Amino acid sequence: MPQKKGIYFTIEAVIAMMVISIGFGIILYLFVVLSKPPLGIVQTDLYNTVDLFSFQLQDISNGTCSASGNATDNGNITDTSMTLMNQLGEFYYRYTARDCDYCDDLLRECILEFVDYRDIHDNNLQISIEGTAFYTNGTIDQENATVLLPFKMLLFGTRNNTEMWGPYLGEIRVWQ
Repeated sequence: MPQKKGIYFTIEAVIAMMVISIGFGIILYLFVVLSKPPLGIVQTDLYNTVDLFSFQLQDISNGTCSASGNATDNGNITDTSMTLMNQLGEFYYRYTARDCDYCDDLLRECILEFVDYRDIHDNNLQISIEGTAFYTNGTIDQENATVLLPFKMLLFGTRNNTEMWGPYLGEIRVWQ
């Protein structure tokens, strides 16, 4: 009777171990991939939050910095076609260069009312101009965030069509 060679059993064992290893690898990969949302969805949500601050004041229907708000009525806002961030930049200019004492409060009030009106006060959000943070809200620190979207823009314009101001660096940071 011919003797069976042990090499065939060894090859079968190696192939079986490879199949089992590949199966475990696929299961582990799927577990890791499905445990967190796709990055594209997270980034879209963060960008949508940032995009809210590019609304023109005439398109905002509620709050101090809206077209029908107190700041427009008393002459602090003269151009409602400006975006919200540009208007915040003008308030910053008036606060720093024109010694407008209440413009700092007006800037913060506009941000707070807009954040409350748009119901984004639960988002991790920081709004700053020239490195000075005027609004910061977050449940986690930026250092511990898995995704951080810094959005920077130049803020410039004219006040009453006579006085130029800027450019200032405005930044909106959103993270998760």
